[in-house]
Amino acid sequence: MRAPRQACVTVFEHINYGGAKKVICGDVELSQINWGKKISSVKVPKGVQVEFFSEKSYKGRNIVFLKDNSNFVPIGWNDVPVSAKVKNNDKTNKPLELSIPSLPAGIYKITAVHSGKCLDVSGASKNAGTQIIQWDCHNGGNQKWILSYNGNNAILTAQHSNFAASINKSSKLNGAELVQFPNKNQPNQRLQIKKNSGVYTIVSTFSGKCIDVYGGGKQNGAKIIQVIIYI
Repeated sequence: MRAPRQACVTVFEHINYGGAKKVICGDVELSQINWGKKISSVKVPKGVQVEFFSEKSYKGRNIVFLKDNSNFVPIGWNDVPVSAKVKNNDKTNKPLELSIPSLPAGIYKITAVHSGKCLDVSGASKNAGTQIIQWDCHNGGNQKWILSYNGNNAILTAQHSNFAASINKSSKLNGAELVQFPNKNQPNQRLQIKKNSGVYTIVSTFSGKCIDVYGGGKQNGAKIIQVIIYI
């Protein structure tokens, strides 16, 4: 029987795989090899995953990459990683199952598991293009989301404005912001909701990217963006 290969990734000092580079394998305290808070991009071989942490001893905020990422800036992880765990992942090519709605239509509050804060239209604005953020949960209409379906696509509409959560400028890029716009069932307003280990992941049907809190922040006002699916 062939022994499993050692899991390694290549990290880079600059975005777009520029500057100094380093191959890391297994569990690594990056500060001990002079790579703490220096990573801006990563190359991940097929069948491998890397989990970065914002603090020593694999603590703090974390993020998992199953594939190459050329720019940590838009997702709030530039020069953040302090420790890392690299391992083989035999589920890399398993498709995320997103075709069947997981929740019935209705009115919901949407809470970020890591921060306990709610999905919120900034300032309870009724203006098109207003940023969607996270904020301490309250009973305002700008934190109540009407979930409806068009076929297998979900739409989230803010109760106070009747505007839909939308990927800004129909962008497919990492870091594109989630904003509110009039609900016209546009491609950038269509979502998929997937139950995953007792919680729910929201994915843009349009871009295939996850709805995420920028940089894994826990503070009020952290903006909501889309990022590559890491799970």
